[in-house]
Amino acid sequence: MKRQKRADRQPQPKLHKVIKRWLVERDMTQITLGHRVGVHGGYFSQMVQGRNRMPPDVAKKIIEVLKIPDEDAAVLAQATNGLGLPELP
Repeated sequence: MKRQKRADRQPQPKLHKVIKRWLVERDMTQITLGHRVGVHGGYFSQMVQGRNRMPPDVAKKIIEVLKIPDEDAAVLAQATNGLGLPELP
């Protein structure tokens, strides 16, 4: 698989909105979520904004920590190109 250059990567506005909504719902900061999923705050922010690809294991941890329902979890699966995440309804 060819690696994208940073300039070629597209922002993930829907991903950002989903994560922000669930952070507010769970009364959690982005920094706290980053710590809970094992990712440094700055790098986590870059993943959410689409500047760095979100690894499937990080997406799974976000889904677990925030207890995100399937329809919104599908947005995270899409952000990782579905790699390693189960098929969602």
